[in-house]
Amino acid sequence: MGVRVLKFGLLCGVSLLGIVACFDDYSALVAKCKTIQIGDTEEDVIKLMGPPERIHTYEFKGQKSKTLWYPAPPLESTLPQIEVNAESLLVEGIYCEERHSVVKKGNEGEK
Repeated sequence: MGVRVLKFGLLCGVSLLGIVACFDDYSALVAKCKTIQIGDTEEDVIKLMGPPERIHTYEFKGQKSKTLWYPAPPLESTLPQIEVNAESLLVEGIYCEERHSVVKKGNEGEK
């Protein structure tokens, strides 16, 4: 019986540490995201933030773009996303968290 309690306690401790580590990783990712500026290159973004979890390519009003999606904990309302012009490979939109987004002038509301 004592071994079971110890195992359960150990698993809970590991689980809690995993959640804390996930939160710390997300905070660091958001901090890096906030340093990105409109006009930075896609290469600069990947050097800073690492490879994205997913890339979504789309065309809107004749302009090809792609969104670099980065991971976030399940309870976060916003995934860090970087919008890049697919032809020039320059950043045109930055969405780090719910309270922080920057969009190239003229692109507001086009997501």
